[in-house]
Amino acid sequence: MISRDFSIAEFVDSVKASSLARIIADTGREVDLAEYASFTAKNATDFKKRGSVHYAETLKGLLFLLRYGRKPDGVSPVDFQLFRPIIDGLVGRGELKSEALQLFEDR
Repeated sequence: MISRDFSIAEFVDSVKASSLARIIADTGREVDLAEYASFTAKNATDFKKRGSVHYAETLKGLLFLLRYGRKPDGVSPVDFQLFRPIIDGLVGRGELKSEALQLFEDR
């Protein structure tokens, strides 16, 4: 797991310099691990109290953004803004068009 504290900011910081394909793969794996922690692991109740469910749901929103180029429903404006460094990096490397940044300006 990239963020053992279920920190979106920590996760974003760790993947923001990666390729689009790598970010999608890492995010999917992180969602799987957070959901396992939330619903299957021996200490699931503790993980839930520490924010594992919110973490997984927010990262699912990141996956939606990366796959479809639209703002996901259910992600708070504060959490959504945490995704910006990833999009900045992808635009800077030419993997996404600069129009992707408009999603962050409209909020």
